[in-house]
Amino acid sequence: MKKRTISFLTCSVIIMTYIFSMLPVMKIKAAATEYEQSLLDAGFPQSYVDKLSELHDLHPTWNFEPVLVTQMKPQYTWDYVISKEIEDPENNLIYYSYSANDYAVDSNLVESGLWYKCSRDTLEFFMDPRNNLTERNIFQFETLEFSDKYDVNDVQSCLEGTFMANGVLENGKTYAQHIYDVGKSVGISPLHLASRLKQEQGLYGTSPLISGSCGDKLAQIYAAKTDGAPSSGYDGYNFWQYNGLYNYFNMGASGTGYFEIWLNGMKEAQSEGWTTRYKAIEGGAQKVYNKYISVYQYTLYFQKFNVHPSSNKNFWGQYMQNVSAPWSEGRMIQETYAKNGLLDLPFTFSIPVYDGM
Repeated sequence: MKKRTISFLTCSVIIMTYIFSMLPVMKIKAAATEYEQSLLDAGFPQSYVDKLSELHDLHPTWNFEPVLVTQMKPQYTWDYVISKEIEDPENNLIYYSYSANDYAVDSNLVESGLWYKCSRDTLEFFMDPRNNLTERNIFQFETLEFSDKYDVNDVQSCLEGTFMANGVLENGKTYAQHIYDVGKSVGISPLHLASRLKQEQGLYGTSPLISGSCGDKLAQIYAAKTDGAPSSGYDGYNFWQYNGLYNYFNMGASGTGYFEIWLNGMKEAQSEGWTTRYKAIEGGAQKVYNKYISVYQYTLYFQKFNVHPSSNKNFWGQYMQNVSAPWSEGRMIQETYAKNGLLDLPFTFSIPVYDGM
């Protein structure tokens, strides 16, 4: 009997030791379950929750908000939204480097012979948020409205490695300070403005549109008939009127060939009075806010797929035709944040949810 008592006590000690050792794990699992339940309560389906919970484990500072598309507008089911987006085949294009057989409606190239009209399957892949709930792809859902959770130092970090990192503008402010002030004034995330400027102007800022001497460049290429310049039509034209103008966000800069693109970009700068670099940044940011952020296109996803039920221009007024643009631009922004140690800032992500997916 004595041996059995000792054996029983030994087993009890082992069991209690095991239970106490498991308590931290049990607490973690309980916390995870509690967080997952909060996502479900917010309106995310289970197919979202598993992936968002993994992201929360990686970045506890991140906040995820559902945009309950169908709940807000019952006819906006998954099938309805897709059918409206595909209604005009040229609303959603895929770059020619993709195989037309796999991703396109047919083998006919459109838009300067560089794009295919994408298939329904391709559209559904890029529109389905569940395909992009990863650390690398989530930033197409980043909320682009201003938040005081970011400061000037965060903007400066975002600009590191670019021509804007150490630059000072005509108003005496650094790029970082000016971008932060503009973002706060206009109502746009200054991190988004910094990332968009980096995307539009690259690391070195060599575009004629921000050189201040684009008029000289236009006159030069028209005389040489290069870069898409026409053979006639601008003889005696005053290209030099565009010197001293800047267009940092490439507003209105579209067309066939660099000549037309740069000329249209300069006409936009002239009409807006962007006679300094800081005015071009202010004016461009204000136009981004007016045209997109203020009308519920406040993520890269919504700028491409204008499906927010509160918008009064659903399925048109979309920022780009490239069906993969939110995916590719979001990845570039994530790369910038990661490179500059910004990934653990308290980002908010607004993610659409549709019935019938």
